[in-house]
Amino acid sequence: MKKTALASAISLAMMSGSVWAVPCDVLGPTGQPISPFDQETGVTCSTTTVAGQFILDKSSIKAGETVNLAILGLNAAGEVDRFGEDGGSILMAVVSTTQGLIPAVGAAIPLQGSPNSGQTPDDVIAEGSFVNRQTSPSSNPDDLKTTRVIQLENGNGEINIYYPPNVSPTVGGRVTVKLQERESTSNGGIRVNTIAEVTKAISIAPPASNPFALDVVEFLDGFNDGAGVIDSDSSDGIHGMMTAGSTGAGAEVTIKALNERAGGSVALTLTPVDGDEAEITTSGSMVNGSATVSLPSITMAGDYYVKAEMTFTENDEEKTISSVDLETVDKITVIPTGVPKALSLSFNKERITQVGQGAGVKVKYLDEYGNVTTSRAGTSYTASIKEANGNTATLTAVLDAYGNHDTLVLGDAAGEISVATGTLSMSATATGLSPSSVVSLDVVDQVFAVTVLPGFASGVELISNNQVEAIMIDKDPGSTNPVTITNTDTDETSEALRDPTTGNVRALFKLVGDGPYLVSDRNGEYAQIMVDGATIVPGAPISLEVRNAHDEVVSSVLTTLLDDNSGLETDIPEKAIRLFDQYANPVTGAPAGKFTLTSAVEGATLTYPAGAQSATPTGTDHVVVNYPISAAGSGDVPLTVNLTAPGFTKATTIETTLPEVITFESIKAYVEQTTIPVNSKVALSVELLDQNGDPVEGDNAIRLVVNGTENDTINAPVIREVMADGTRGELLVPNKILNFTDGKKVFEVNAGQTTGQFTLSFVDPTASVDEPAVATFIVTQVLENDCLETSLAGCPDEASCNEVGGGYSAESCTAIPALGAVGLAATGEITDAPAGASLKGGFSVNGNAFANPATATDTGASIKIVADLVPATADVGVEADTIIMFTSYFLDAALDLTQIYVLGDGGASVTPWDFTIENIPAYTTQTLAAHNVLNILDTGDAGFGVEGNLLVLVAYRLADGTVVYSENLLTLQINDPRI
Repeated sequence: MKKTALASAISLAMMSGSVWAVPCDVLGPTGQPISPFDQETGVTCSTTTVAGQFILDKSSIKAGETVNLAILGLNAAGEVDRFGEDGGSILMAVVSTTQGLIPAVGAAIPLQGSPNSGQTPDDVIAEGSFVNRQTSPSSNPDDLKTTRVIQLENGNGEINIYYPPNVSPTVGGRVTVKLQERESTSNGGIRVNTIAEVTKAISIAPPASNPFALDVVEFLDGFNDGAGVIDSDSSDGIHGMMTAGSTGAGAEVTIKALNERAGGSVALTLTPVDGDEAEITTSGSMVNGSATVSLPSITMAGDYYVKAEMTFTENDEEKTISSVDLETVDKITVIPTGVPKALSLSFNKERITQVGQGAGVKVKYLDEYGNVTTSRAGTSYTASIKEANGNTATLTAVLDAYGNHDTLVLGDAAGEISVATGTLSMSATATGLSPSSVVSLDVVDQVFAVTVLPGFASGVELISNNQVEAIMIDKDPGSTNPVTITNTDTDETSEALRDPTTGNVRALFKLVGDGPYLVSDRNGEYAQIMVDGATIVPGAPISLEVRNAHDEVVSSVLTTLLDDNSGLETDIPEKAIRLFDQYANPVTGAPAGKFTLTSAVEGATLTYPAGAQSATPTGTDHVVVNYPISAAGSGDVPLTVNLTAPGFTKATTIETTLPEVITFESIKAYVEQTTIPVNSKVALSVELLDQNGDPVEGDNAIRLVVNGTENDTINAPVIREVMADGTRGELLVPNKILNFTDGKKVFEVNAGQTTGQFTLSFVDPTASVDEPAVATFIVTQVLENDCLETSLAGCPDEASCNEVGGGYSAESCTAIPALGAVGLAATGEITDAPAGASLKGGFSVNGNAFANPATATDTGASIKIVADLVPATADVGVEADTIIMFTSYFLDAALDLTQIYVLGDGGASVTPWDFTIENIPAYTTQTLAAHNVLNILDTGDAGFGVEGNLLVLVAYRLADGTVVYSENLLTLQINDPRI
C-alpha cells in the first residue's frame, strides 16, 4: 500500500535518531542519577540542581495585564541551589506561552551550540526580570516572543509575560516551563537535560471596556512625509497634516481614555469635512487607557474629521463612547503632493453664444491622485486651451507656481469659437503635463437679455421662502419656456414662467446662500447668463439641536465628577446649541430670545454666562449644570434645552450619565504560593481596588507592616519594589509608607538563608479600608510539597502522579522527559503541532527517574515505559485515539524499518503496521484531559531478558483525522553484562 506522510516521518525519525546518544548524569529528586555516565564523551554532569518550583504572582488577570513568574532550581535539600552551576553546567528555563508574549530584557553572551534542541547555534540565553508594568513592553514586535530561554542566576530565574488586550478570554492562557541543565561535551557539542517541567493555566478576563470618555491627543505624520505636520497639543483639538498618497508608515493617531484602565478595540473614522467622499475606517487596541492607531494611505486631499469610538456592553446594554466633544475639532488635512502631473479644465457655464457673455475658464494643476495642487518646486506652466478637434481657436493660460492665471473668458469676442452652433469640445495642454479631460460646451444662436430687478439686486437680503420679482427678460421669444435661476452657492434652483406683460421672472429660494446666479431656460434654447443677486438669509428659528464640534447631532453629553468628589458637572458650550428655521437653515446671530436648560435631577443648579438667567446660543460662553454628590450613580438622566422665543415650541431633550463615585474599598496581595524555599526570590503584587475590582488611581498612601503574626520568626526579610522597567528600588523597612499612585505595585520578596516565617501586611493608615492585605511566607528546606506539577515528589501514588503529568516508579513520582511534537493534517501534510501541544515519554530503569534516551546495563533490569500526551488547550475535553508504535533490533543488527508494530486495546494486541494512517489501531480511545499519562509497559523484575534497542513513538489522533506525534523517539539500549 502507498506509504503515507506519517510513515515517511516516522521512518526518517527512526533512521536519524541517535540511538547511542546518552545524556550525562543528572540527579533526580530521589538523589539517584537520571542517566548513567556518558561513556562516549567521557562527561559526567556535576549539577546539584535536581528539581524546580515555578511560582506566579497572579494566575487570574484581565487582558492587557502582565504576570510575573519566579523560576527556582532546587537542590536535594529542597533549597534554591545557589551553586548548581559550579560544575560547569548552565541552568536555564525554556518558557513557552499561549496568548502571552515574553519581552526581551537583555541577552547574555552567546554560548556554544543551542540552548533548545532543534534551534540554530547562534541562539542566546536571555536575562529575565520581574516588572510592574501594565502596558505593552515594546512597540517593536521583534522584542516580543511566545518562547524565551532564561538563564538562572544563583538558582533564581525571573520572567514577565504580557497578555495583549485582544487575547481571547474564553481560550485562556497556558505557560509551560522546562527547567534544563546544559553542558558542553568534549567533542564540541552540548547536552541539554530536562530537570523539571510544568504547565500553568492563566485565567483571562476581558479588559475594562468602559473608557468613560475618549480624547484624540496626538497626530504623528509618516516617517517619509516631508510636508507632514505633527500636532501633540490637544487643548484646541488636533489639526495634523499629511501628504496625499504617503504610505502611512509612522502616521498614527494617539487616543486616551478617561478611564486609565480601559482596554479593548478602538475604531477610528476619518470623515471628509465636505462630505463628498467615503469615510475611511481603521482600528487599534487600547491598553490601560491608551491606544495608538496607524493610519492607512489616503489619496484624496481635503480636511477629514477624526473620530475615535469604543463600543462595549454594560448591564446587558450596548453603548458607544465617541471622542468628538461639543467644542474642539479634531481634524487631519491631507494636502496634495505639490508635484503637478496633469491639468484640469472647467467652465462656469454649459451653453454660450458666438459672441456675448462668454464662459469663464479655469485651468488648474492636478497631482498624481487627481487633487488640485500647487507646484511646491516653484515651477510655472503655460497651458493652451483649444478645441479637441484641432481647430485653431486657442486661449492661453499662464499658470504660476500656485496654479493662478489671469481671468479668461471664452465666447466674449469674435473669432474665439469656430462653430456657429452645436457642441464645442475643449481641452487644456501644457508641456510636461498630461492634458485635461475634454470638456463640452453647447453653442446656441439665442441669448437672453437679463436685468436684475431691485428687489433681487446684489446687497439685498431675502428671508428664505420669500418669493420676489428677481429678473426681467426683455425679449419675447420663448415666453412659454420656463426660466431657471440657480444659486451657484447652494445649487438650489427656482423655476418660473415670465410674466407675459412685464417679462419679469419670480424666484423663491429656501436654502441660505449667496450668488452669483445662473439664468437659463428649461429647453436649453438660450445661452446661460451669470448675474449677481441677493443674499438668502434664514427665517425665524423653529427648532434646535445639540451638535458636536464635527456638526453631528448628539443625544447625550458628558458629565464628570469634580476632582474632589464634591459633586458632578455638565458643561455645555453655547455654540453647541444650533437653531434652525423651517427649512433646516442654521440661524446665526442673536435670535429674538434666550435659551434655557432644565435638569430632572433634584438639587441640580445651572450657571449661565455673566450670571444671567439664560444664555444666547450664538455666544462663546458655557452653561454649567452642577449636581449634588448624592446624585452620583443615578445613571442616564434627561436634560432639556429650550428657546424662550415667540412661537418656538420644539425643545430638545438629551441625556447625560451621572457616574458613580470611584471609592477605594480593598487591598489585595497576590502570589501563587507563600510556602517558598530557602534563598528563593518571588514576585508579590499588591493592588488597591475600587468597588468594581479595578485598581484605584490617585494619591493613596499605604503602610508596609512586617510581622506581628503568630509564629513569625524571620525579623528582617529583604523586600524591594520592582519598577516598570524591572529595576529595583531601595530596601523597604518596616512601617514604610508607600504611595500607590497607579493603584498597583510589585515587590521582590527574598526568602533569605534560614527557614521560618515572616508576614507582610499592607495597611491603610486612614482606616477607610478596614482589612489589610496580608501575605504570610513560610520559608522551607523540604523538597517534597503538595502533589503539583511543580512538586511531583509530593504525589503519594500513581493515580495522583499521573494526574499532574508525572511518571510513577519505585513509589516515586518524577518528571517525564519531553519528546517534542509534530502535527500531521488529515490530508497528509506535516505541520506544526497545535499551540500548547506537547508529548513526553521515558523509561524508568530499576525504579530510577524516567529518562530518554535510557540505558539498561543488565538484560534483567526492570523497565517501565510511560508517556504523557499534553494536548492543545482547544483539544482538552474532546475524544481522541492514543497511538503507540515501536520497533526493536539487536545491538549488532541493522535497523529494519519494515518491522514496525502498533499496540492496540491497551497493549493487549500487537499488530504489524502496514504504513497507512487509517489502519492504525487505537491504544486507547479517551476524552483528552490536560495530562494523559499512559503506563505502556512494566516488565517487573524479569526485565526484557535480551539485549538490543527499543524505539517507541507516541501520538494522539483527533476525530477529524489530525495526528500529533512525538518529534523524538523513546530510545532504550539494553546491554548484556556477560558479554
